[in-house]
Amino acid sequence: MGRNVTGLAVGDRVVGECVIRTPERIHHFGFSMDGANREFFTARPEWLHKLPDDIDDAKATLIEPFTCGYYAVMRNGGTNAAETVVISGGGTIGLVSAAAAIGMGARVIVVDPISLRRDVAMRLGAEATVDPSSVDSIEAVQELTKGGADLVVEASGHASSLANVFDYVRPEGRISMVGINIGQKFPVELGKIQIKDLVVRGCIGSPGVWPAAIRFLDRTKIDLSPIQTHHFRLDDALEALKLGSMPERAVKVTLEIA
Repeated sequence: MGRNVTGLAVGDRVVGECVIRTPERIHHFGFSMDGANREFFTARPEWLHKLPDDIDDAKATLIEPFTCGYYAVMRNGGTNAAETVVISGGGTIGLVSAAAAIGMGARVIVVDPISLRRDVAMRLGAEATVDPSSVDSIEAVQELTKGGADLVVEASGHASSLANVFDYVRPEGRISMVGINIGQKFPVELGKIQIKDLVVRGCIGSPGVWPAAIRFLDRTKIDLSPIQTHHFRLDDALEALKLGSMPERAVKVTLEIA
């Protein structure tokens, strides 16, 4: 530890941000900055955050994705118990977005074709789920929300989801786009942004929200464990990687180092 570092001590449990600000720009490890997978890595103290005692190591492994979901909700003003939030896409980021909205008191509906993900959403506290492979998801969401959601979080990046979010949301509603879709073109009625007077915000990473997101987890005591469907020892990492590529069987696969 550097001699000028304050607020941290050897032995502290910490989590490290993967979206960091340098003098020239905001960087994302794995996208615009490399090196974080090395055995030993030098980190600036402002990239690290001490873990509260009530957040155990298993929950701490979900802080990074949770900050992305928390950011996606907060990016559009947050939510509350008076609102309905629709999450389009029930992978890890969609589920932690759902957890953040649930923790803020909102009524949450998750749209995803995979039954395992819908089951996890219900265990997190979602009020309802929609299977877009078996029903018209637009009709289902409109019926469940009685006219559209206050906030929609697009978390799949899939073309059909990206096209549908403008129909999931109510007039004068908000949409947060967190699902990644790069280099694809597909038909979508962008005129609905104007006609419905929508607020649409893009979200990448979770810049600036880590301390708040950690406090939020600590104070709300949200149980994120349903997202962690499998745990493996580090020696079995290749088996874990294989399972993690099967969305019908696993959501978040966690490696246990100790």
